[in-house]
Amino acid sequence: MKAHPAAWASAFPQGDRATLERALPDYLLHCRWFRGKARSIKSAAVIDVIAVPGAADAGALALIGVDYADADSETYVLPLALATGDRANEIVSRSPERMLAAIGHDPSDGVFYDAVIDAQFSLALLDMIEHQRCFRGSLVEIAAAATGRFGELRGSTAQSITPRVLKAEQSNTSVIFGDRLVLKLLRRLDAGVNPEVEIGRFLTERSPSVHVPPLAGWIDFRMGGSRAGSLAVLQAFVGNQGDAWHFTLTELDRYFAATATAGEPPSPPRGHLTELADEAEPDRIAARYIGAYLDAARLLGKRVAELHLALSSGSDDAAFAAERWSARDQRLAYQAMDGMLVQAFTLLARRLPALPVELRAHAEKVIDCRDHIAARFEAFRECRPTVARIRCHGDLHLGQVLYTGDDFVIIDFEGEPARPLAERRRKRAGLVDVAGMLRSFHYAAYTAMVEHQRRPSKATDATPHWANAWQTWSSWAFLRAYVQTAGGAASIPKTREEMRILLDAFLMEKAIYELVYELNNRPDWLIVPLQGIAQILGL
Repeated sequence: MKAHPAAWASAFPQGDRATLERALPDYLLHCRWFRGKARSIKSAAVIDVIAVPGAADAGALALIGVDYADADSETYVLPLALATGDRANEIVSRSPERMLAAIGHDPSDGVFYDAVIDAQFSLALLDMIEHQRCFRGSLVEIAAAATGRFGELRGSTAQSITPRVLKAEQSNTSVIFGDRLVLKLLRRLDAGVNPEVEIGRFLTERSPSVHVPPLAGWIDFRMGGSRAGSLAVLQAFVGNQGDAWHFTLTELDRYFAATATAGEPPSPPRGHLTELADEAEPDRIAARYIGAYLDAARLLGKRVAELHLALSSGSDDAAFAAERWSARDQRLAYQAMDGMLVQAFTLLARRLPALPVELRAHAEKVIDCRDHIAARFEAFRECRPTVARIRCHGDLHLGQVLYTGDDFVIIDFEGEPARPLAERRRKRAGLVDVAGMLRSFHYAAYTAMVEHQRRPSKATDATPHWANAWQTWSSWAFLRAYVQTAGGAASIPKTREEMRILLDAFLMEKAIYELVYELNNRPDWLIVPLQGIAQILGL
């Protein structure tokens, strides 16, 4: 993965490529969007540099190749610029976290920095999309495209669209232009169209009434003739009061405050959630304290069902046409479940001695139930699904939904970042998204309960039971509304038994995925998937 010398020289005539490349590994490890933190980096090199006309400080898009000692190499995109003199001193002073490397002994000699902080750079990318421009480096070509709704979504050219970088970086970097547009830079580059672009384009053209941000445009990359994919996506900005996760935590804070003096919680309902969903009304006591959030959960269920109906409506588009499950599809899905189970339990067994005593007891309980967990996946393998395979969100949870004050808008269609792109684009059962949201209700209930218990004289022995009541009836409201809205759609199982088998398998798959994630990233949160697994097993 070597850069073409001429490309580097033409973009940065004063640059010192070796200095920059030595600094890249350390810089990447401090970036939230870098996904290789748990791996051993051998080297990082500049593959190519594509100048972006109109950007300040010789701004360009640099493609960075990262080689690992223990994994396949990856490619990242890095907005790169070189500042000198007073401008370099300003970067060092105001945005030191964005500085990559200094040239010479004094910052004024020159500093390389992540140009995403520069307003001119962001505006240059927006201009590129608006005019559908194409630029070339020595090895890489980037090309922009706009949808037919770009002008409408952009608004009047006289209207201010001052860019600002969204501080809450996740696996990508987002830039907001006024209150009109959001540009998401897809930091890790994968071969193939990103689902964010593909699904956004389909829904914008076919189902404009679905509650998702309309697509305004995108930028693709091509490396030679063998590798191409998505580099950035431009969507409408959705005015909001935060995401559904924070909205839910606020509601839960009110709920726990109200139930602190409420006495005994309602008895847990008997039977499986799929049976509970047949109930027309929730428990009277639980409903009194949960209040309006039950309506919010119903609305969430309705919006997810509407999304699935839209995503399965493209009978003339092979990428979106609903398909029946084949034996091969089911085998592949089962093998993925079983493989994740092996990975999770191998990792859990290795980390077990280092876990705190109480957490270790929960982990050992789950380890003892491995056969029961595997049985949920075996039941899926032996089932003959009547549901169709459709395009899904793929990583749906409360944090992937914006709350507008009276409604919800579903965002972020990339799928689970840890999965390969081809797998994220694969058609699956719509219940995968349902399971993701149901697991998110558990995370929210646990998070709010822990926060409540930290407050002096607030928690009681009944607090966990009230948390369980909230999770149960919020899940009931969501699932019941989802099924009612989807009606007889191909994504809904024909029998309750099939619904139970599929939902159990997908819930367990999600909880096992969470187990691996928490072991690798947030060990303090390991209790949540451990409890989730126990809940699914009915323990």
